[in-house]
Amino acid sequence: MTPTDPAEPSTVASAPPPRRFLRSQDDRVLGGVAGGLGRAFGVDAIIFRITLAVLVFAGGVGLLAYVAALLIVSSDDGTGQPAPRVVTWRTAAVWVALLIGAGLGFWGSAWATAAGGGVLVAFVVLALGAALVVAAFRGDKRARWLAVPALVLAFPAGFVSAADISLDGGLGERTHHPTGRDRLPTGYRLGAGELVVDLRDLDWRDDRRVVLDLDVGMGHAVVYVPEAVCVGVRSDIGAGHADVLGRDAAGVDVEHDATREPPAGAPGLTLDVRMGMGAFEVLHRPRDGGREFGANGDFDDHGERESADRREVRRVADRACSQDRS
Repeated sequence: MTPTDPAEPSTVASAPPPRRFLRSQDDRVLGGVAGGLGRAFGVDAIIFRITLAVLVFAGGVGLLAYVAALLIVSSDDGTGQPAPRVVTWRTAAVWVALLIGAGLGFWGSAWATAAGGGVLVAFVVLALGAALVVAAFRGDKRARWLAVPALVLAFPAGFVSAADISLDGGLGERTHHPTGRDRLPTGYRLGAGELVVDLRDLDWRDDRRVVLDLDVGMGHAVVYVPEAVCVGVRSDIGAGHADVLGRDAAGVDVEHDATREPPAGAPGLTLDVRMGMGAFEVLHRPRDGGREFGANGDFDDHGERESADRREVRRVADRACSQDRS
């Protein structure tokens, strides 16, 4: 074998250096975060722009991540190296103030839209969009930052409008516990909070039939009924969960139709439920310890026992609506 001549060039290709995550100078809409991520991972930056925009819905997570990247990640100096950074307490204070302002704008937009001010929020967003268009024609790149408040206001307003969330009806915890032969209203309404309607102590004799409308903007609503009452429910929930005596449905735009007619000689309850976002339940009694159901309808810590309990609840509910009530 002929020894390798050290003067000959090596035929082994060296591995390319790993790509650094630096904020892009030439592929940026705002701060170059998405452009830098796209270059670091070798994909189109639009993927990260869409992801960050979607994460804004998650309580503003996308916005927090973007601001954190602006504060922590250096900008590209044009040669693939980080540009010098000079961060003072004033700079940090400005970014913290902007972050707080964005959070206030996000939740303020959601609150204003739910309270009936959606038209005003839309007008502000349209005004910001018009300013962006005018600035684009003038070639003023500084105005692109107007996209930040426009997105901060538009996303929560759009979500609240799509889920049909309304705060009409007040806020807080409301408990209604009619008894005996009390005359019931046509329905109960709450803007945001928890609504409890306990019908277990009503006088259900004489084939009593009760029809109630429940309207909750955002929160939790629960109705307690005796086991002997046949319950029929029509619920429309923008986003959340419905559990009617062991039968549940969850997701976005939940329409839970469990309409039932009580047999002759039996009491009946018909509920028409409208909820923007939250959870709605019909129960025979409060749960032990106030524990909540998991996403699959079972308690996370006692799945087998709870599955059996839910089957029994469904059996009792079916018997109340059956001709054979023995």
